[in-house]
Amino acid sequence: MPGGGLVIRNNDTNSHTFSFEILQMSEDDDLPPSPNRPERPDSQPLNQWEETFDVAAGDSRREREFITEPGAYFVDVTIETGVTASGWIGLYAAGPDGQQLAESHLAVTARDDGELSLSAVTLD
Repeated sequence: MPGGGLVIRNNDTNSHTFSFEILQMSEDDDLPPSPNRPERPDSQPLNQWEETFDVAAGDSRREREFITEPGAYFVDVTIETGVTASGWIGLYAAGPDGQQLAESHLAVTARDDGELSLSAVTLD
């Protein structure tokens, strides 16, 4: 999965709708305090948008270009039961022409116990 991509795994026995709110807080990838620090930022984002994906029970979904610009992002994901997970991801321009993103992709998992997790997975 390339930098900025998204992997959603639904390990639950029920289908879920995953609703994302993405806040670009900086054009600098070093801004995130920690990938797993869930506090929502107080300052005004540079950019923000929402995305929604339906994933069947036991299935997964991949989005190669979920976030397409370098920077520091706060991501909040909620499923229809009201369970929420949040976290940070930092991405920087890479590749010969600077058109690819490097560092991490997002991994979201709905577990069979009803919990939801979000993490920024560092690329090898």
